[in-house]
Amino acid sequence: MDQISGKLEPWFGTSGRALLPKGRKSMQLGGCEFGERAGGKLEHGFDKDAKAVDALQQAKLGRLTLSVSYSLDKAALKKLLQGKGKTKAALTELGFKVGSGDQFFIKRMEQGGTIAPAS
Repeated sequence: MDQISGKLEPWFGTSGRALLPKGRKSMQLGGCEFGERAGGKLEHGFDKDAKAVDALQQAKLGRLTLSVSYSLDKAALKKLLQGKGKTKAALTELGFKVGSGDQFFIKRMEQGGTIAPAS
């Protein structure tokens, strides 16, 4: 898959997007689905999520941004980081940010008559 991705990703970036139907970001070809996914992976400046959890608790943002098990609620953090106001400023000061850009992906498609990869 790495070899296929290495060839398809540059082509997709320069020519492949033009072949997509309106509103689509991926396509199927030769037993694979490939294209782009929305980026926006949650990032923070802590070396472990547990330290980020502690920082959010101490900043009194835990109820808004942490799930019951006290792991990062990345969807809530991303939503708050995309907003405005004091909460976003406090999260940004703690080192949180949402990455930007779409990410290329490729995955094997199930097809009749093909042999599945060994597990």
